[in-house]
Amino acid sequence: MKKILYSIMALAMALFTLQSCEDVPAPYDIPENGDTPDKPVVEIKEITCAQAMELCNALEDGATSEETYSITGYITDVFANVSKGQQSFWLSDQNDGKKMVQAYWANLPEGVESFTKGSKVTITGKLLKYLKDGEVITEVKNADVEILEQGGGSTPGGDAIAISCAKAVELCNALEDGATSEETYSITGYITDVFETVSRGQQSFWLSDQNDGQKMVQAYWANLPEGVESFTKGSKVTIIGKLLKYLKNGEVIPEIKNADVEILEQGGGENPGGENPGGENPGGDTPDAGSLLSNGGFETWTSANSPANWKTACTAGNATLSQSTDAHSGQYSVSVGANSSSNKRLGYQETVLEAGKYVFTFFAKSTKSDKSQTRAGYVPVTDGKVGQYVYGDYANLKSGSWTEVTYEFELKEKTTVCLVIMNPKNSSYSESQDILIDDAKLVKK
Repeated sequence: MKKILYSIMALAMALFTLQSCEDVPAPYDIPENGDTPDKPVVEIKEITCAQAMELCNALEDGATSEETYSITGYITDVFANVSKGQQSFWLSDQNDGKKMVQAYWANLPEGVESFTKGSKVTITGKLLKYLKDGEVITEVKNADVEILEQGGGSTPGGDAIAISCAKAVELCNALEDGATSEETYSITGYITDVFETVSRGQQSFWLSDQNDGQKMVQAYWANLPEGVESFTKGSKVTIIGKLLKYLKNGEVIPEIKNADVEILEQGGGENPGGENPGGENPGGDTPDAGSLLSNGGFETWTSANSPANWKTACTAGNATLSQSTDAHSGQYSVSVGANSSSNKRLGYQETVLEAGKYVFTFFAKSTKSDKSQTRAGYVPVTDGKVGQYVYGDYANLKSGSWTEVTYEFELKEKTTVCLVIMNPKNSSYSESQDILIDDAKLVKK
């Protein structure tokens, strides 16, 4: 009898154990062949460098994309030494010297000691919207890299055709407006003016056949040679790149973007063109004709969010900026972002002005409705800190047409100032919205 009872109890325990095991879900189904199941597959989207920049601009500042991307392009610049199997470089859709996507501390493939300029590669990773001094940098951190074609480390574009600045002007005039030459050229001449401060290993300057102060060819954001901190007026150099026929207010400017530069003779830094009588511009920029401002037409941009010279070292310029093709003249204007609860300002770089009376003018336009305003002014800056803002009257704007805004002010003594254009917050008189600004000028009466 006991044996029968024990047998029944053992059978009940076995059934309970079997039922319990069936109720517990397996962590994954074991394939019939006994292999371990595959890991979840990460979807990778193939995009170009240009698409990467567009996607990155749409992210929040400092944000990383949820998607993983595969970007194929050419290494146009290698920076930073190899460290722990990683190195940093710039990528472009073409082997043209442009810096479109920054592969920051990318992983070197096995057996590769360092990355080489001119190589065609594919990088894989997530996009990061990195801001540096207000400029958006499209970045992929710790990307995996596949080398498709090994570059030789030489100047992008291969063999260059040697020409003079005068010949460059002639060839550029023959191009279609806004077109770039198919050929790569080598131009030797003298730096007659340096403008823009150094940014990410690049700087801009004007070139002439003689050291005579003429501005014949514009080397826009040229690459500084290794070990050179900045370009110097009077230096004899050779620049290499493709010609661009750039138009500004109807004027043709022969230009080479992102040129490689070889310094043949170091200059002394003199300014062949003399001094600017109206005021001192710390950035060394060339003022627009009839104005003390440089790039008042917003035709020159260091990035999609940063018009040249319209960036302050102090807190005067606090608005989010973007490039707009709705222009009063030329190709571009600047869109000044709005905030419903606080005033936002477009600020011109800190500038030293002599005592006297000045007239500050620009054209403005609202983007959504006619119930919009703007206000011009300036703020003194001492040791990098702003003082009391001084403004003119509010100007009412329309969405369908441009409004000219004029502001007159007087300085009793030589002063470092930031000119500002306010985009006001919501009020009973104004609806907060982005506004467009173009053709800004400052003249001394």
